[in-house]
Amino acid sequence: MDTLRLTAERLAIKAAIKSLREKLGLPQQDMAARLGCRMSTYQKWEQGVSPPGGDWLIQIMQLCPDAESLAAFGLKFEMLNLKSAPPAPDPYEKVRADLDLILRDGASTVRNTVEEQLDKFADEIRMSGRKRKPKK
Repeated sequence: MDTLRLTAERLAIKAAIKSLREKLGLPQQDMAARLGCRMSTYQKWEQGVSPPGGDWLIQIMQLCPDAESLAAFGLKFEMLNLKSAPPAPDPYEKVRADLDLILRDGASTVRNTVEEQLDKFADEIRMSGRKRKPKK
């Protein structure tokens, strides 16, 4: 009895994984890359040879774009205390933060450089006002 239940669960997960990949419009290789696993590992999951472990399964389910996809894994948004699909992480968030830091640091560097050049220019003006010794 337990063997039949486990086989049914494995088949359901296999179908859900394949359905999700197709819904995302990805070939197996891209899906494996997106999850960060080896292609051969992903193929075993999709073929039902071996199911993904808990952490992998959670990572796969995080790619679900809608309630229907989550339902294929036997979950509902309500079970996760969510009103809708979780927002996709902003891939540019770190880039924006780094750019802001560079701009802030760069602005102070430019300001310091301009101040140094102005000081040199002021010194040259002061020096030019002094009497020069005649050249021999």
